[in-house]
Amino acid sequence: MGQGERRPDPAALDAALEAVHRAGVPGVFAEVRDGDRVWRGAAGVADVETGRPVTARLRHRVGSVTKTFTAAAVLQQVEAGTVGLDVPVSRYLPGLVPGERGDAITVRMLLNHTSGLAEYLPYAYPSLKAFPALDRTGPESLEELQFKRFDPVELIGMGVAAPPVGVPGGTPGVYSNTNYLLLGQLLEKVTGLPAERCIARDVIGPAGLRGCGAAGLRGCGTPNSPSGRTSRGRTRGSTRRGSA
Repeated sequence: MGQGERRPDPAALDAALEAVHRAGVPGVFAEVRDGDRVWRGAAGVADVETGRPVTARLRHRVGSVTKTFTAAAVLQQVEAGTVGLDVPVSRYLPGLVPGERGDAITVRMLLNHTSGLAEYLPYAYPSLKAFPALDRTGPESLEELQFKRFDPVELIGMGVAAPPVGVPGGTPGVYSNTNYLLLGQLLEKVTGLPAERCIARDVIGPAGLRGCGAAGLRGCGTPNSPSGRTSRGRTRGSTRRGSA
């Protein structure tokens, strides 16, 4: 580290996690890496009914980080020549984006969120109707529908049917999960595999991400389940990389 720089303070990091928990989050865990040192911490509970505590090695959903994995898998197909970045989505997925938009929107536009397709979330979850005005949204429908399994094609239909948020190729673009659901369908079409299996085979496996997996795949586990690796250290504290 440079002159005057300080290493992260484990006690301060612990206090920060406790503050998040006291603010109302049932459970939180985090990891900080600095050179050859790794700090992991946790506060609160993983299960509000049983009171099972959070530990620093629980599994958790990575949310929109999945877009990075999806994009990497798509770009591998581009490199292999099975997908063209500037080919219309209608060429691969006829009917999913009907009419002129399907012919105008390219794979590249899906990847960089310049397709003009709307976000499906406000239509799938009623309490998010005001999205992206977050101060006027609520968690009610997320809780009510947390175990509902949506068909990706159904969600794509919601985004496609919604008023466009821009013209195909318009910049700077608008972030939309609908784009990446379409890319998942694209992977399935060109590889013949479920998208999660394609991503596991082509991205997760080669990257050596042993603690990472796609929901539903054998051995993946569930959110808030142990990672499967034994922790020899404390739940909180600073440890040498690889020693905990």
